Amino acid sequence: KKPIGYVRALRTMLDNAYEDLDKMDLDHVFVTHTVADSDAKYLKEELSKVIPSDCLRETNASGVIATHCGPRTIGILYLVKE
Repeated sequence: KKPIGYVRALRTMLDNAYEDLDKMDLDHVFVTHTVADSDAKYLKEELSKVIPSDCLRETNASGVIATHCGPRTIGILYLVKE
């Protein structure tokens, strides 16, 4: 999907995560970002409504991601059970 606008992009990421919720491995759910603290806080707050907050982890993106994508890069990372 290619949402137009940053807020819509965040909403799309949340919607995608909600769709995978029943097969999501709750031991590995990360909000990973580069200089996007307020956006990460928003995603964590929204995800904590359906996922226990102790299962959510906030991490900083690696130097490679930060260099190639720049500031305000953000994503929700998780493993899907088969």
